[in-house]
Amino acid sequence: MDLDAKALKGLAIYASGLHLISHEQSQAEPVFVYTVHTLARVLLP
Repeated sequence: MDLDAKALKGLAIYASGLHLISHEQSQAEPVFVYTVHTLARVLLP
């Protein structure tokens, strides 16, 4: 495998990882908001 192919493969793996992190973050945000709202209702009557 030549240098260009290795660099391209590395870039594709890096981009895939960034996409996965982005997807997980977008799923975690509503859970975080729900948790904060629930805590606010409990702690601030």
